[in-house]
Amino acid sequence: MVLAFMLATLLPWVNNKPGIYLVLGSSNVDEGLRGYLTK
Repeated sequence: MVLAFMLATLLPWVNNKPGIYLVLGSSNVDEGLRGYLTK
């Protein structure tokens, strides 16, 4: 999820377009970082 957020922030910079992308996730960032989703 953190990787998806990072890629979404870099995408407008690569495409030379202003603006940001909204990243929606169904899991908590804490749970993703702790690895609950990989079990």
